[in-house]
Amino acid sequence: MKIANFVVAALVVLNAGVAIASSWPQVIDPYPQEATIDKPMAVTVDITDDMWRSRARPSAANIENLMKELAALGFKQVNWLICPERYLEKSVFEDVTPHDGVRLVADAAHRNGMTFYALFKPFETGSINAEVPPAVKVPADMPHITTLSGRLYDYAPFVAKHSQMRIERRPVDERLDTPVATIKLVKLDAKPTRVDRQHLELLIGKENGQFEPYTGPMTFACAVEERQGKDVRVITLSGLKIDPAYRYFVVHTTFDKEGPGDFTNSASRIIELYDKTLTILPSSSDRDAIDTATLRDTTLRYFWLVHTGRWGIPAEYALDSTYGSTPQTTAYWFGVTQGSNNDPDRTLDAPGGGSIAVVRGVARYMNVLHPSYPEVRAYWLEQIENLIDDGADGITLRVDNHATWYTEPDEFGFNPPVVEAFKQKYGVNILTQPFDREKWRELQGDAYTQFVREARELTAKRGVKFQLSINQLMVRKFPYWNMNNVPVSIQWQWNRWIEEKLCDSVELKLTPWPWGSYEGKGADIAKEVCDLAHANGLKVWANARIQTWWLTIWNPEELKTNPLTQADVDKITERLRWVWQSQAIDGLIVYENFDFTYLDGKTGKTYVSPAFKSILQHIRQNSSQQLRAETLNTLCVDDSSATRP
Repeated sequence: MKIANFVVAALVVLNAGVAIASSWPQVIDPYPQEATIDKPMAVTVDITDDMWRSRARPSAANIENLMKELAALGFKQVNWLICPERYLEKSVFEDVTPHDGVRLVADAAHRNGMTFYALFKPFETGSINAEVPPAVKVPADMPHITTLSGRLYDYAPFVAKHSQMRIERRPVDERLDTPVATIKLVKLDAKPTRVDRQHLELLIGKENGQFEPYTGPMTFACAVEERQGKDVRVITLSGLKIDPAYRYFVVHTTFDKEGPGDFTNSASRIIELYDKTLTILPSSSDRDAIDTATLRDTTLRYFWLVHTGRWGIPAEYALDSTYGSTPQTTAYWFGVTQGSNNDPDRTLDAPGGGSIAVVRGVARYMNVLHPSYPEVRAYWLEQIENLIDDGADGITLRVDNHATWYTEPDEFGFNPPVVEAFKQKYGVNILTQPFDREKWRELQGDAYTQFVREARELTAKRGVKFQLSINQLMVRKFPYWNMNNVPVSIQWQWNRWIEEKLCDSVELKLTPWPWGSYEGKGADIAKEVCDLAHANGLKVWANARIQTWWLTIWNPEELKTNPLTQADVDKITERLRWVWQSQAIDGLIVYENFDFTYLDGKTGKTYVSPAFKSILQHIRQNSSQQLRAETLNTLCVDDSSATRP
């Protein structure tokens, strides 16, 4: 599920990757050329994306029309991505009683001849990090959790009662009362830099986004030091006199647009804080600035849509017009990554000026729950049982999420039950002694597998199907990827789940990998999963990420600047064919409806892309190679009565 803070960044990443043709892997065990393929098809629906685009809550008519259109396209199953229960309490739907939303969707799917699977993500039942900076005004009585970046407002009631059951960081003595006396800026290498005292300024703040220039004493020095066994260039700002009440720091450079910059390093390594004894102080570097336009135009409008049913920011809570207009008023993300799981490089002296921000202290918890607590597993099971009560024919359990993208993710997973269990089993206190990290991961993996086993027992007892999702992040670590959209401290025992037949079927996701330099990799993992599943009598479904909203253009003028290219068509079809034409894969999941439908929240109509209809028809007829972009109609909304965002 993607909301608020993640929606724009995620869609930019997805959209950016579509226009460039790539080499997709060969189909696994292809059908004979003359074969007639009749493979079941499912589609995933993430209703929050539809809300974001239509800028309105969907109505019951929307849902009925959506199900009718999906059935007409030949889909036999709908995988509905379940919003955390806090949203069901508020009612995601415009004209549906709270708590009745899932029942509404399930009934609509059934009326249109489709089965309904609830896609349940246990690591999004805590929160998905819908944070806002302190400058954002909300009702004073709205419950919140204070974070390094600001305040977290949307989280499950269970978290409010049991916040200590979130995934916990290894204890850190933050020493927040100890003044910062020295700041060091660390370059990736030892080469000279153009950064000097003249072009550098230090800002300090008691709150994120409320900074002021530091005007106290400062000594500037630049020398070569050692970091991680190699020589690097280090700028040292020493002799600082800063009240400990100032927890937030920004080092800003004031270069013009001449370039290029030369002072580059990973964001988490570029800045260090020290006390007067040159002992390093715990801190968290920023992951990016909180983009002002996105905050105003999307994040907060979506926030208020969820809370009020209206797209827009109530006047009494409007963001101050000066917010983000200067480095002094810019806020930053800390602790949790935004928009990407990577630890991005930062160029301090970027053309036009660069910056790095840092906050004293670290995030003590991830905003997700830890399976080592029996209470957490019972809570997850209760949510699954509620979904079954609401008419789910099946449950898909998916690990990957939008909530565990934290800096230093391997420092999380030190909850008391984990510490005690490791001590009991291995005689080692992981808080004070060296320990085997793989055994530590395995112990937490056992706790999650226990939940899988309990969920399997529940679904079998209730007579519904149970599917487990497996993706590459659970299997291998990418060279450039932190694996953060699965908690890295937990061992994902997918082989064991299959061999013990703890499910009825398996779902492949992010396989092959859809983005970046690793795009297309992972067919070997898919084959390994398929072989093991089939050896144990389990079916395998795979997601095909079509990843383009060009299919649902609703403004004719946009066609002039964003035409659907042949490269776009080739990418969409190769991903669909990879699943459709593989004998090793038993079912196709189109991910997701957002890419080819538009739900008009005002009229209740659902519009389907004519281009997608044609593409899907050709895929099923094994004739997609004949498709040409110029023959496809990408205008989704051609109804004069439709309301467009």
